[in-house]
Amino acid sequence: ILVNQLRSEEIDLVLTNKPIYADDVQELASANLPVNLLVSSKNLKDFKIRVSRNTSAAEFIRLAPWGLILPSYKMKLRHETDLFMQEIKSRKKAVFESDIMSVVGRAIVDGAGIGFLPVAYVYDEIKNGVLTTLGPRAGYWKHSLYLLGRKNAAHDDTITEVKNSV
Repeated sequence: ILVNQLRSEEIDLVLTNKPIYADDVQELASANLPVNLLVSSKNLKDFKIRVSRNTSAAEFIRLAPWGLILPSYKMKLRHETDLFMQEIKSRKKAVFESDIMSVVGRAIVDGAGIGFLPVAYVYDEIKNGVLTTLGPRAGYWKHSLYLLGRKNAAHDDTITEVKNSV
């Protein structure tokens, strides 16, 4: 729907996690965002759990009393999370799912469970100490985003600013 709206000039840009290959659409920018395991800092304090960047995801998931907060099964990040969980041979009960990424982040902030998100999605919460990240600075994996525009379209200052911010 969004790509069709882009083609019909109803919108100027599309930000998506799926690359689009079409003659009339071009990738203006892309970003590979590190994904880490996130937990409410309040939960860690309340349960007196100590972690460091070296705490492995598998170990923390096994010991944590909280379930997983997950994106909907329709979303790419969910597929990536499922693959990672298989890779580390870990299982955890899902306690909440949403197809709205801000709701997934909010549920983790509120302490409803733990979850994997790109750090950029919750940067302010991490910076303010509300969320604690586990895993390497480079993330457990990279989640890609793509900024798409119409091929050969003129770009005003606003579009250039969005492109540069991505």
